[in-house]
Amino acid sequence: MSHFNELLEFGPNWETIAEGSRDEPFDARLIIDAGNAERPFLSKHQAAALDWMFGRMNETDTRSLVQFADDQGISKGYASKLQDQVIRKLQRRVTAKAEEHSKK
Repeated sequence: MSHFNELLEFGPNWETIAEGSRDEPFDARLIIDAGNAERPFLSKHQAAALDWMFGRMNETDTRSLVQFADDQGISKGYASKLQDQVIRKLQRRVTAKAEEHSKK
């Protein structure tokens, strides 16, 4: 389940990605750490999508999904699929981290 279209439309509300850590205050660092931990396991296009998403999060990348797809030489549909894949990977990492933290 992807909320990235909402993020693009309403701004960088990355709490949506951190669904597993709702009991704790949102920390953008958690998302960044999850992305950096996941990066070695991402394909070239997934890593580019992660970088683009991080750019959107900190407002240094203003490209739309269509522009990102065009820059990568991929279709908009595939770019959307990449977003969903990366978001799911981040959600799993954030959720695991939140569960680990709550056990301490």
